[in-house]
Amino acid sequence: MSNFKINSSNIVCDNINIPIIDPYHPDWINQFKNCEYANLLINKLKCLQKKEKNKNLNHYLILKAIFYAKFYHKDQKRKSGELYYVHALKVTEMVAHYILRTDLIITSILHDTVEDTQLTIEMISNAFGYDISNQILYLTRVYNQDKITAAQIVEYLLEDKYHDVLIIKLLDRIHNIMTLNTKGISNTAKTIQETLHAFLILSSYLGIKNAEEKITLMCLEYKNIYNNKKSS
Repeated sequence: MSNFKINSSNIVCDNINIPIIDPYHPDWINQFKNCEYANLLINKLKCLQKKEKNKNLNHYLILKAIFYAKFYHKDQKRKSGELYYVHALKVTEMVAHYILRTDLIITSILHDTVEDTQLTIEMISNAFGYDISNQILYLTRVYNQDKITAAQIVEYLLEDKYHDVLIIKLLDRIHNIMTLNTKGISNTAKTIQETLHAFLILSSYLGIKNAEEKITLMCLEYKNIYNNKKSS
């Protein structure tokens, strides 16, 4: 087993490509609790639990999922400069306001790992169970080795009635739109069109409060910016 340590800013491992993580390492969980982003999410979940007293969350498994996301995303950054795993935790916080359930929290935390890292569906299944790995598979834009669109993912989830997982996809898109100004003009236009076509209707269908209005306002704002750039 490779030696590794975790602190609030990075993960150090003498073999970063090692495919197995030992969640019962005597040091990792206490050190990982010092990660500010993990603390923010865990504290938010605890606050939400107090409001909904009948909700039980497995905080150990959730912390383990954050560890996997941080370990496998490593220093990957989005175009906005934000760390990939931080984006996942912010989406997860949004999801928790609508559905406070361990499996969906973990699915949200790991939703980008299979598409963007060396973590596989099989490894997730071994670590967190089949149900969670299957939910993550539905959120992955690689299908039979072909990359599919976000709109197609929405179609598949609707067909199979994975409504809870659709909430993750919707809130992920909303968070993505918040940083849309970091994309090029053509990508911005494509994202706006796809969002208005697939996600605006989805927000109404799922009954997510204020999501429809938020998506509309953000898309119109970026559409105006796009049109101004195009004409200049």
